[in-house]
Amino acid sequence: MQLNDYLNQLENLQNVHPVLIEMERYGKSLNFPILNRLSARLVSIISLMNKAEYVFEIGSGFGYSAMWISIYNDYLKEIHLTDYMFQNLEMATEFFRIAGLENKLRTHLGDGISILESMNMEFDLILNDAEKTQYLRVLEVVKKKLKVGGIFISDNALWHQKVLKEDENDKETLTIREFNRKIFSDKSFISSLVPIGDGIIVSIKVM
Repeated sequence: MQLNDYLNQLENLQNVHPVLIEMERYGKSLNFPILNRLSARLVSIISLMNKAEYVFEIGSGFGYSAMWISIYNDYLKEIHLTDYMFQNLEMATEFFRIAGLENKLRTHLGDGISILESMNMEFDLILNDAEKTQYLRVLEVVKKKLKVGGIFISDNALWHQKVLKEDENDKETLTIREFNRKIFSDKSFISSLVPIGDGIIVSIKVM
């Protein structure tokens, strides 16, 4: 048995909210990329452990990752979703309505990085699933908008294992390699790369 198969076997022993299952079906029907369940569960647990009240996500799609936080984190007061496509945010709003959590949802249409930069507040938790070539820009904005003690989570840190291959030098891979190097070198954060899904970097802002 492969490690990932064993992890999924354990994950399947746990309950999953029906809305999340429906969102997984919806994503599969559209071939829409979302976090795998192992990664989503981790994000949810981190949110709960951090007692995150105010959460911001860059690149939300139809809200799958955000729903994992919203369902399981009773401390949550507001979760801000961003996407370029109105249809995605509309679908997210509908799923949140079905789950009875629409009162916690705030949606923003457009460039999530610019929207975050314009917010007149700091956040307890920021999720990053932006366009891969924008990851370095994300880091600079997050440093200004994340509370000390807050959590910064970035998906796709392994980028389909391309970051491990010296001959992979497309723009996305080069950017993610540099992003990984910079955040691990940045004294503002303590970071760890968790190699589940496509790789998740979890960083705590310490200064």
